Amino acid sequence: MTHPLDDTTGLFLVLDNARDESSLWPHFVDVPPGWTVAFGAAGAEECRAFIAARPPAAAGMPQAFAAA
Repeated sequence: MTHPLDDTTGLFLVLDNARDESSLWPHFVDVPPGWTVAFGAAGAEECRAFIAARPPAAAGMPQAFAAA
């Protein structure tokens, strides 16, 4: 079975939490408590570009997203 994040044709959401962290999330999976949809549904690359275009809002933002 392929991991949902490895699906190059799938649709994804960008989720944000109260700590200003972002996450790429498969659109067909329920949004977990404490997270809200910031963008999508869209392709993975479009979602990653959305995350990369935003300035880091907090020191707690994962470096992978802040540097992307």
